[in-house]
Amino acid sequence: TLVQQVLESASGEEPAYAATVGAILDAMPALAFDGNGCTLVQQVLESASGEEPAYAATVGAILDAMPALAFDGNGCTLVQQVLESASGEEMRQVAASLRGSVRLAAHSPYAHHLLEHLLHHLGIEDTSFIAEELKGGGRELVLNEFGSSVLCQLLLFSTHDPSTEQLIEEVLSGDTTAVCHHKHGHKVALAILDTARRAMGEVPRSSRHRFAAQVVAEALLHGAAEDSHSLAVAVVCKPGAVTSLACHCFGVQVVRSLLRLPRISGAVLQELNTNGHKLKKDKFGAEIMMEIGLHAGACDALAPCGGA
Repeated sequence: TLVQQVLESASGEEPAYAATVGAILDAMPALAFDGNGCTLVQQVLESASGEEPAYAATVGAILDAMPALAFDGNGCTLVQQVLESASGEEMRQVAASLRGSVRLAAHSPYAHHLLEHLLHHLGIEDTSFIAEELKGGGRELVLNEFGSSVLCQLLLFSTHDPSTEQLIEEVLSGDTTAVCHHKHGHKVALAILDTARRAMGEVPRSSRHRFAAQVVAEALLHGAAEDSHSLAVAVVCKPGAVTSLACHCFGVQVVRSLLRLPRISGAVLQELNTNGHKLKKDKFGAEIMMEIGLHAGACDALAPCGGA
């Protein structure tokens, strides 16, 4: 309390203020891990303007204590405060300090905030290492509260990074249903759909997206009945949409799911049969027509169920 009073009463130019700040910095980084000590360091950051030597020295001391501060509640709070007004160079210094620790940081209740801030404020060239280090742990990451949040930010800000694409492919390579139904995984599934909609527009087009197609296909089969039907109607609403999807390498899996929905399968079969001549000329269209032919009995049973 006495130290706080000195900071509050002395201006940045007074010897007492400078001496107090010096003592605080001499106690770094240990001070940053303590609740009261963290409050003192925060007060220095708030009382000194960005141009004052005390501010620069305090920021330097905090950054020098990385990455240890990132994994502590009090320490991470200080780093976040610095990042709020940090220069690009200071943010890149934080990023560099986290290299080699990204997977641990993504699972941390504290450090994951720093990864997300960097993804939001730095370009792909400075943050591509994040997705790169996360590869190989995607399935574990998507089911983790903090890791799933990092994945959502990667989808938002680093969609076109090849490492992000490989990581998402890894996430969806196993049981996609489990991901879509998990309390954290479903947020990533929704982020994939949102990314596809932003890139490709309405649902029929986004259903041709590499990853969104898998999510849509699973949502159609395993979502709540009315939600599934609403999504199905959105997919087939435009004339020719089913045919277009059936002729697409990713969209065809959405058509397979549509064919398994009693309330919509009749309309889907009708369009496929109407455009059979076109479908048979396409690699994926021919596959779906072959499947219909091979399962004619099942299709005949579904057809009378009607359209949307």
